Amino acid sequence: MSGPDANLMETTPQRRQSGRVRRRVEEESGYRPTSVVPEFPRTVLLEVSNLCNHRCVFCAYPKMTRPGKRMALDMVERVLREAYELGAREAGFYSGAEPFTSPDLEEIVRLAKTIGYEYTFISTNGSLATEARLRALIDRGLDSVKFSINAADRETYRVIHGKDHFDRVLGNLRFAWEYREATNAALYISVSFVGIDRDGVSNRASRDGLEPLVRPWVDEILYWDASSENGQMIGLGPTDVTAPCVLPFNRVHISAEGYLRMCCNDYQNYLSLVDLRQASLRDAWHAEVFKAMRQRHLEDRLEGTLCYNCIHNVNTPIEPVVPALAVPVDATFFEFRPPK
Repeated sequence: MSGPDANLMETTPQRRQSGRVRRRVEEESGYRPTSVVPEFPRTVLLEVSNLCNHRCVFCAYPKMTRPGKRMALDMVERVLREAYELGAREAGFYSGAEPFTSPDLEEIVRLAKTIGYEYTFISTNGSLATEARLRALIDRGLDSVKFSINAADRETYRVIHGKDHFDRVLGNLRFAWEYREATNAALYISVSFVGIDRDGVSNRASRDGLEPLVRPWVDEILYWDASSENGQMIGLGPTDVTAPCVLPFNRVHISAEGYLRMCCNDYQNYLSLVDLRQASLRDAWHAEVFKAMRQRHLEDRLEGTLCYNCIHNVNTPIEPVVPALAVPVDATFFEFRPPK
């Protein structure tokens, strides 16, 4: 498991429908890859923007050297339609950055629901949301939102997130809940907390205060340990990923540039495989380079790739799978760097 599903520590269920995110994590973890040409997945994850306005200390985003980009709306529509025709019925609109940096987010959710997607979801730090944008997303049928709130007090939040947005985020969380209740919308609301205690940076003392703080406005609270960010923050804790990783087999990941890639958490596009501007989604899913990487996962022969470093929590020399699609960096990029 990777990205926001990684290192699940504990779930505190709250009111109606509680435990949905945890159950989805467990279901995905139970998948067992067997074929280099698996059935097309039910879930597609679009990086609608690779930009973020926060600088969380446990996240590799602040080090990213890829050019900032928002996925073009015509690309979003095309891949959503192609994925739906191939069998996808769930769509997430984030991938290691902040979905509210996309001005098209509301239209993207509307488009997905119009196409027929049964479940749409985002993960957000919540600071760029506004009442108007939240209202529009809920009205357009967003099914699930997870707020990342990694502290229970303003000062710890500022240290961990790199921004003084604590009160703003709590206000947006409360509004989402109250608007959902007022309209009887189906939106599911959860909050996640990533714990870190490393090199003088810690939010552990703040953890116990989170539940009483947000309990009135959430269906579920999830606690995770900070990990190596899929091999991009070596020095933090290991991931729980083993070979074969499930992600190249049971989810579709598309970068802001329009690249089909193997992972939801790939800041330099080291795991990007096919440029969808030059291939259909069907052809990309069955591409030889993708089948070869799935075979390497099945045989646990991943040396020289980011996948290997993710699974083993090491910083060995690696190269992009398709160099033309990546932004190469030196080995120091993949190490955890405590804030100065």
